[in-house]
Amino acid sequence: MKEKSIMTVIAVAFGCFCVFALIAGCDQASDKRCRLIADENMQLKKDIERLNKELGQRDEEIKKQKEQIESCLKDIKYLEEATQKSFSKDVNDIAGLIMEENAALLEEIENLKAQIAEPNKQPENKPSQ
Repeated sequence: MKEKSIMTVIAVAFGCFCVFALIAGCDQASDKRCRLIADENMQLKKDIERLNKELGQRDEEIKKQKEQIESCLKDIKYLEEATQKSFSKDVNDIAGLIMEENAALLEEIENLKAQIAEPNKQPENKPSQ
């Protein structure tokens, strides 16, 4: 936006300078020169208008790209949060399964210990010879 206003001020200053130069320097002998300067001034004004238009288009493009970046950043944040929640849920599910399996294995170990201990408590029957 500053560039537009600077370009406008420069264009107006240059235009005024050229107009004053035309008024002060144009006489009948340099009529051809005045026409050339006037033509050049017109071309410069057209160039300035074209450049200002291009600047406006680029400003719009930049605005659109900034909006896209903001949208992408929001999407990234949402995906990170969703991934974290999903990961936490998966970890909790797996931890729950492991805890259940661990409890079942501990119970099985206790049962096996009890089975091992039972034959030791019973008197051994030795066959007589």
